[in-house]
Amino acid sequence: MPLIESLKTMMEQTSNQTFKDALLDIAKSVDAGAALSKALDAHRKIFSDFYISMVRSGEASGKLEEVFNFLADGLEREYYMNKKVKGAMTYPAFIVAAFIGVMFVMMIWVVPNLTAVLKETGAEMPFLTQVVIVISDIFKDYWWAILLTSGLVIFGIIYWIKTPIGRKIWHRTQLRLPIAGGMFEKFYLARFADNLSVLIQGGLPIVQALEITADVIGNDIYKSILKDTIEEVKRGNTISSVLRTSKEVPIMVTQMIFVGEESGRLDSTLKSVSTFYQKEVAVMVDSIITLIEPIMILMLGVGGGILLVA
Repeated sequence: MPLIESLKTMMEQTSNQTFKDALLDIAKSVDAGAALSKALDAHRKIFSDFYISMVRSGEASGKLEEVFNFLADGLEREYYMNKKVKGAMTYPAFIVAAFIGVMFVMMIWVVPNLTAVLKETGAEMPFLTQVVIVISDIFKDYWWAILLTSGLVIFGIIYWIKTPIGRKIWHRTQLRLPIAGGMFEKFYLARFADNLSVLIQGGLPIVQALEITADVIGNDIYKSILKDTIEEVKRGNTISSVLRTSKEVPIMVTQMIFVGEESGRLDSTLKSVSTFYQKEVAVMVDSIITLIEPIMILMLGVGGGILLVA
């Protein structure tokens, strides 16, 4: 189908009004003689630098159809990998939220009623019981302050993470978390290898491909590593020689990249690295999900047990 007709057909099939309006504007621009990449560039909230650069590369090389196939496959892999990682975090987040909610109800309504009964007996209460009663009194009298403070703390943390320093510290912490740190590392390595492979296959120069990959990788630590790599590649060094000095990049990755550079098949080698780490992430997520349930049950049991003993 001709490009204009394809865009109009997609527009008719799209239920999202924002995307439909964007497609209409893109179709008008292309119909007026603009290149597709130029038309996409006007909608950067929808289309990333990675996406636009790939389309521009496809237009220059006459391989636009192949480029869109690369993009579709890459977006699909990215979507399912993100969904897998987020799915692993949903269950513990729900359990923790439910536990906090139940404890809040216990401290504000249940414990005060029990306290009244205990005080009527006139018996001396154990230390742990006194601690729970004091905490309950604080919750009952200052619940609004606790909610307000908690909200401000959460907002402050989110705001801090969005600052350059906070984001870098958070991204470094991600990689150092027990168990989950290994999963995040493999997730970012898979994204790095997948995006760079697609860009090289799309015909982009290696420096430009690295620049775009650095912008879309999503972790400031790896972004910094790639920025250093770009400078060294401009001086004539290889990618593998730079990545070899970074402790955040496993030796297997640098060896595979070295083989790809020596054989002239860097794109296919990176694709192998990406596939390997995507499978590793999937296995780790499944393992974490398996471990989370008994750990959460144990935590809830300990918390409930302490309250019961008190």
